[in-house]
Amino acid sequence: MPKKFTLTDKREWLDLYEQGKSEKYIAKEHAHCDVRTVQRGLEVARHAQDVRVAQMEVIKDAIKNHQDDLLGVVDDLIKAMVPPQPELYIHWQREDAPQTFSFTGATVEYKGKGEWGAFLNVEQEPIWEPFWDHLRKYQTLREVANWRRDVVNHLKARVELQRRLVASLEEETGLAIDSQGMQSIESIATHELYRIAIRKVLGFSVGKYSEADIKVGDTGEVMLGGHLLAKVAKGKEEKCKNSIIISLNKLLESDEAAAVRSTQAALLNTMERFKKTLQKILMTHYISGTCEICGNIGL
Repeated sequence: MPKKFTLTDKREWLDLYEQGKSEKYIAKEHAHCDVRTVQRGLEVARHAQDVRVAQMEVIKDAIKNHQDDLLGVVDDLIKAMVPPQPELYIHWQREDAPQTFSFTGATVEYKGKGEWGAFLNVEQEPIWEPFWDHLRKYQTLREVANWRRDVVNHLKARVELQRRLVASLEEETGLAIDSQGMQSIESIATHELYRIAIRKVLGFSVGKYSEADIKVGDTGEVMLGGHLLAKVAKGKEEKCKNSIIISLNKLLESDEAAAVRSTQAALLNTMERFKKTLQKILMTHYISGTCEICGNIGL
């Protein structure tokens, strides 16, 4: 019965052949078989070697693509570390109506009845769960949780600033917001005046409008650009305008303004810390750890 040779035997023959040994030498001195058996065995070993090399290339490409996907998440997270812009407006009147606010790489949801939620947009992508498995040994979970807390706290503070503005306007002018009477403050006033105030509170330059753009007519109207701010009795336009400006100035010195600034500072500090953590990961060009995808690749 012919002797059976394993793939390991045939790989040893190939190693000898590549070292310069002839087929006859291998057959006579090493395999102790017919030279044709060695020839066929060398073909099998070469094919197996080619297959193994091809598989390694496929696995190498799969690992690189997977790492690129993971590093792409890190890059997206870094880009998302931007605070909400001052133009972001939250409808303060709609306490029980859900609202969604989007800004760079992130979304905040007001679910009604004082309940808020925040998430980074990349968290909705399929790669997030594998990414999270890889990053378990890092402080990423804590950093994301801190970001959620601070961005929500900051937007809550902005809402309170809007409420304070409304109260101040009604107090200083003696008018009610959207009153059914002949004299009132238009709700659009709270939008536009808030935009002026929030830019000042956060240290931004003047936006589309400033106090200098508040004008009076001679028919009981106070205007800001093309927006009606207030309707008053004829002859009281200037007094109403001055009361609106006083409201804005008081707002800038309010506790609510201080809360907006402090929550903004806390958010910026958290984001800067998170960015540094992410940048250190990015500089390695490789994310250690494993996930389900790694298992599928064969790691």
